[in-house]
Order: sequence, then C-alpha cells, then structure tokens
Amino acid sequence: REPGFVFKHALTQDVAYETLLEGHRRALHAAAGRALEALYTGRLEEVYDRLAHHYARTDEAAKAVEYLTRFGARAAGMHAHSDAARALEEALEHVVRLPAGDQDRRLVELAVRLAGSYYFLGRFRDTVKLLGRHHSRLGQLGDGALAGRLCFELAHAHSHLGDNREAVAWAERAIAEARRADD
Repeated sequence: REPGFVFKHALTQDVAYETLLEGHRRALHAAAGRALEALYTGRLEEVYDRLAHHYARTDEAAKAVEYLTRFGARAAGMHAHSDAARALEEALEHVVRLPAGDQDRRLVELAVRLAGSYYFLGRFRDTVKLLGRHHSRLGQLGDGALAGRLCFELAHAHSHLGDNREAVAWAERAIAEARRADD
C-alpha cells in the first residue's frame, strides 16, 4: 500500500543494509523478530534460525541467547553439528549482556551443550579449553547434575586426546557429582 523498494540482488541488499545506522538496524531486526514470533505462534521451531539471526543483531540479549540456543539444539538434533556449534558459540557471546545473576548458569549450560557438538566435530581440545574456562562457576551454582555433565564431557574429551590420567580423574568427579545429585 505504501511506496517501497525491493532489492532482489544480494549485493544491492548488502549495500542498502550497510547504509542504515546501527541503531536503526537493531530496531529493524527486533521488529522482524517480533513479527516472526507473532506469525509463527505455536510453531516457532519452524523459524528458530531466523529468530536467532534477527535477535542476535538486537539489544535483546535474552532473546538472542534463547533463540540461538534453541536453533543450536535443533541443528544438533538433525546432526548439523557445525551449525549447532556456530549458534551456541554466538549464544555464549550474548550471555555476557544478560543480568549478572543469570550469566553463570547460562554460560555453563551452553558450554556443556556446545561440548556435545564439539564431540561430533572432533574438537576435543576446544572442549577441554571451553569447559576448563567455565568449570570454576560450578561451585556457585550448586547443581550436581550440571556439574556431573560438565565433568563427564571433560573426561570424554581427555579420553579422546589420549590423556588417560585426566580422563579418569574427570570421570570420577562426574560420577561423584552425579551421585550427589541423585542423577
């Protein structure tokens, strides 16, 4: 109804997009995300990829983390672990914009989920580095089940790296944490 333009060529789209001010771009991505949520109510899983794309380019960190995580889980479920890893890595970048009280749990949960995709990609060193960075947060969380999963993933990665001593140590910690959580 209103006059407008349609840019069909990808390069023309990119040039037009780059001319927008950053704040206006973020607002348009947020509006697109809200429109998708409204259009796909009750079946958001169909558009997790687009919701993740749009909200990751907004100031809405919680929505970005939520949809990147959901898209990552869906991709992993379809054995698209490269896509899952990229989405979860991006989600980790957005977690630092969440309220301080929400960051630790989300960081550890995402790291453990990401380790699952790293396994299928053979990224065992990356798993050890990633989980090693987030292991210290477990004490504050007091969640034995989550601690058990993290320790298991570390044991698994170390075993694939041929570091049996570390693999056994982390496996024993995983078992102890799981028992403590009645898991």
